[in-house]
Amino acid sequence: MNQMTPNLDKEYLQLIRSALTTIDGLWFLEVENKFGFETAFDLDLKVWKKYGAILIKRIKKIFSIEDETLSSFLRVLEILCAIDGTRFEIQRKSSEEILLSIQYCPWWENLKRSKREKLVRCDIVDKEIFPKWAETFNPNIEFQLIKSIPAGHSTCEWLLSLKK
Repeated sequence: MNQMTPNLDKEYLQLIRSALTTIDGLWFLEVENKFGFETAFDLDLKVWKKYGAILIKRIKKIFSIEDETLSSFLRVLEILCAIDGTRFEIQRKSSEEILLSIQYCPWWENLKRSKREKLVRCDIVDKEIFPKWAETFNPNIEFQLIKSIPAGHSTCEWLLSLKK
């Protein structure tokens, strides 16, 4: 490997992230222009639920993740976040519960940049899609949004736990 490989990989990943957010934003705006905000938002939630389920299955296969533990789901989240650029810190971790604090969220930043952060509540999106993603990985994993920036907190916090 030469010295340029890490930079090329980083640039390539940035291009993928940019393409992902661009296609999501353009798709949403076109549907909103034609059918209105409510329909666009509803369809967007349906698409993201399915997208996550498909991507989680692919990640499990590609990375040979066979068990359904919280630690393995955390590994899947790390990969998903590497794809979209979300950065988090683990606040607490046990075999029954993991608390994550979001350090950087590209989706929130994109909403702010486009001045749509009050119109498109990303915390509502998170509450809708992430429990479905967790369920896809393991039906006994619960996802809860404990704190969110749109709700007035300084950060978002995700709690992953096993159903009791």
